[in-house]
Amino acid sequence: MSKRKNIDGPDGLLLVDKPAGISSAAVVARVRRVFGGVKAGHTGTLDPFATGLLPLGLGEGTKLATYLTDADKTYEGVIRLGLRTDTHDRTGMVIGTAPVPEIDDALLSGLAKQMREATMQTPPASRTYRKACWR
Repeated sequence: MSKRKNIDGPDGLLLVDKPAGISSAAVVARVRRVFGGVKAGHTGTLDPFATGLLPLGLGEGTKLATYLTDADKTYEGVIRLGLRTDTHDRTGMVIGTAPVPEIDDALLSGLAKQMREATMQTPPASRTYRKACWR
């Protein structure tokens, strides 16, 4: 089995400020095109509607991905309370609404404790996936 040789191009890390509306894989594809086919890969997927720093390894820099993938990361987000969608995110169809309870320190502490517990999560199929399955 032969290893793919890196196209002549940059080696290292490229920090991309990923805009909303494009997937991490699409960012990598664009970078490969811009640099003429250089080997490239990201260190963790951001949802297509998320924005933020997306570190990319280029050429020999792809070997650093292992170290960056396991590094601590910080995320910020905005939550809209009282709304439920079929995809559990803003891209889904609204399937339910509920009044938002009074929020106090005790409620926030209890919710934070639940979020720190280990859980297994199975994300719902995206609307695009469901459409493709029913064609």
